[in-house]
This record gives sequence, structure tokens and C-alpha cells, in this order.
Amino acid sequence: MSDVVGGAVEAFGVVHSLKNHISSLRVLIGLIEPGLSGSDYEKYHRLIKRELEDISQLMLCIQNGRDPDRQQVNLKDLLKDLYALMAPRSQLAGVDTELELPGDLPEIPGNLLFLAEAFRNVWENAIEAMEQGGKLKITAGKSQDTEGRPVVEVTFKDNGPGIPQAILSCIATPFVTTKQHGMGLGLSTARSIVGKHGGELAISSGPWGTSVTFRLPA
Repeated sequence: MSDVVGGAVEAFGVVHSLKNHISSLRVLIGLIEPGLSGSDYEKYHRLIKRELEDISQLMLCIQNGRDPDRQQVNLKDLLKDLYALMAPRSQLAGVDTELELPGDLPEIPGNLLFLAEAFRNVWENAIEAMEQGGKLKITAGKSQDTEGRPVVEVTFKDNGPGIPQAILSCIATPFVTTKQHGMGLGLSTARSIVGKHGGELAISSGPWGTSVTFRLPA
């Protein structure tokens, strides 16, 4: 029975990820106005192509029914690319996003597509939480885990309304959500991906907003 439930959660997680990509495509296509040309057209065309490629890769992973391949991932490039992809969505929602990355951020072993999905889920959650707009700061840096092993921390900190303390401890559990029409899968999917990479997800929240930190082995 647990395998059936786990399979259902994974399937819903994939649907959730595809929904995020489709939402982003809708925003990007809306920005390509008739007559748009030059660098803006090239930028949006490139981002739309990237979204379609990511959707194709997600579908291939489902079809193959296996864990995605691992490689050395340049987190700095990943986050900068994701910033370019999410910027139109953030701006449309009135969210001012700041990306602060050090020059010496190390590469980590992992899967580029799935790590991007994990970061994206948290990013989408932050945007949706700040219904009236707000600020989102994304930082990254080197650190150590409790046993002194090197890790990379990536933190998403927003100034939204925060998560009610009554559900904070279980907010990354599948189908637990604060949103009226939410699926409750963004954080649970992110935590699952981080766990498969040998890392952990730390969440804190209060009246000041919410902070979500990824800790990934370097």
C-alpha cells in the first residue's frame, strides 16, 4: 500500500512541476507581442525553448522509469539561468527578486534538471505567498554539516505572511498547504529531490516571512 501511495505522490509531483512550466510558458508567450524583434525577441524565444526542453526531459524521466543521471552541477550557472527564466513571472507578480551569489561557489554532484525543479518549486511558492507583491532574496554559499563535511547552502527568503506555526512542522508533507487551491506538493517535492541528493531542507517562518534553505553535499 505504501508503494501505491508513494507512486501517487510522485505522479502528482510531476503534474505539479509540469503545471509550473506551463504557467511560465504562458507568461513568456504573453510577452512576445506582435512586432517584437531584436534582443527581447531572442531572449524570450530562448527562454521558451528552454522550458520546452525541460518539459521534454521530465517526460523522458517518467517514460524511462529510472532515476536521472548525475553529473557535476554548477550551481551558480543553474541559479542565474533560473533567475532569467523566473524574472518575467516574478515581475508580473510584483515580486522584487535579488540574487546574491559568491564567486567561489563549488560545483556539486547531482542532476541539473531535478535540482532546478526543487529550486523552482520553492521560488513559485514564495511568489504565490506574496499575493500583494514583496521581496525575495536568494543567497548561496559554502558551509558545513553537523559532522563537519562541506555543503553548499542555497536560501530563499521572502517577506510574505509566513506559514502558520500550527502546520510549520509538517508543511513539507505531501498535500499539506496554506493555499486555497494549492496541491501541497511544492515543498514536499523539493524535500524529496534534496533527500535523493543526500541533502536536507530547512524551513523557518514567522511574521517576517519564510526562509527555505537547501543544504547539499559539495
